[in-house]
Amino acid sequence: MIARPPEPPTLPHGSVLDSSSGGHTPADIVRLEDMTDDFLCNSDFRCRSRPQCSAPPKLTLNESAKFALRVSISLTLASLFTLCFSHDEENFFPDAVWVYVTAGVVSWQPTPDTGSVFKKAWERSLGTVLGGLVGLSVGAVTLIFPEHGSSEQAMYIGISNTVVSFLIVYCTCEHGLRAHYSSVLGTFTFGIALLAFYNVEANTAWRVATFRIANIVVGGLIGSLVSLVIFPMSTRHLVEWKVSDSKTQAGATALEVFASLEDGLPSFKNLIQNEEVEDPGHAAYKKGIADIQTVKGLFPLLDFDPFYLAMTPRRRKEMLELWRVKLGRTMRIQMNIICLDNIVRSKLIGHDTLKYGLLRRIGKNIADLLNDSRTHEDRDQNAFEMLNDDLPAVREEIACHKGSASAIAVDRPSLTVDEMMSTLSSFDEASTTNLVKLFSMNQTVLFYQMVEALIIRCIRLHHV
Repeated sequence: MIARPPEPPTLPHGSVLDSSSGGHTPADIVRLEDMTDDFLCNSDFRCRSRPQCSAPPKLTLNESAKFALRVSISLTLASLFTLCFSHDEENFFPDAVWVYVTAGVVSWQPTPDTGSVFKKAWERSLGTVLGGLVGLSVGAVTLIFPEHGSSEQAMYIGISNTVVSFLIVYCTCEHGLRAHYSSVLGTFTFGIALLAFYNVEANTAWRVATFRIANIVVGGLIGSLVSLVIFPMSTRHLVEWKVSDSKTQAGATALEVFASLEDGLPSFKNLIQNEEVEDPGHAAYKKGIADIQTVKGLFPLLDFDPFYLAMTPRRRKEMLELWRVKLGRTMRIQMNIICLDNIVRSKLIGHDTLKYGLLRRIGKNIADLLNDSRTHEDRDQNAFEMLNDDLPAVREEIACHKGSASAIAVDRPSLTVDEMMSTLSSFDEASTTNLVKLFSMNQTVLFYQMVEALIIRCIRLHHV
């Protein structure tokens, strides 16, 4: 029996539950991280205080305009290196176009957060400096040739470019840096610096090659500083928003899958053979998993986010731990839903055993519970309803269907290995039906046990 608070609790709409009713109130709903199923069934809820988390930042409707403004200002500032210097011998600024190109590349990121921009600028500068130094070193040898633009100089530059480029690419691939932006820029900058020595005077060659390297570094600095000053978006805020969005998407996935059960889920065979088959449930959990992978890709960028690095180490550790817990639980919820979807889609459970009304209600409650745009009090009310109404109803279904499991293959000694292999290697409708009969138990109990686990996991995620 679950312990009640000393005073009869008041529900949000003003009604009072009597202590003998056996229900739970929103005040009773607490963190469930350490609670097992037996604890939920047999132990008292202990109310604990939980710090309120601030609402995650939302991307505004004019985010595209802010992004366009950042890029345009970066390009405008970079263009001044060309526009403000005349092309006479005194004031000529060699290869200023590389300032323009680099500023645009650094500013134009798939995600306009400061971590992405600073990471790209750092990698571009690192690759430029290292590749440029190698290019200058190799190119300096060409100065020993008596004639600039000679066939000997061209042959030396061509062979050097081939050999050194191969070594750079090979070493970066061997060390797992194939996709690292500095590897790409290092290879390109080496060639750019080396080719500057062909068919030019020694003094001009050194000047052009050195300025090409410096211009790329300057362009990276311009793109970084503009992104830091003009409508900056912290990577920390982007991660918070994406984590919240992944959580909301998990609720939307449960809603779509449970709402689609009554209409029948298309088989995996139909999904593969007919691309026009509409399946909202399948699309929802594909998007949910993709969202989680996107968030995980943002974590390395935090090391380049100046706003995140300005926080204390303890605070950064706490935030990382919170995000990882939320993402881990969100992922487990998605996997749970996929397993439920697979049981129904693979026809391992009869439609006559599915309580569509109950499942639709559970899906709606999960979607509302995990939607961070709703108030915390409203979501607590959803958790209250799930514990008092949905969970007992699901456990009643489990009790009703226990003992209904059919015999599986290992209980039939007369079934030969050839018969089993024949069934397993066929994929038509008749063989699928036979496969279920021979190898699968009645999955009704398992299905409702997984729904039970899903409810508990969603409430645990809500109380992180």
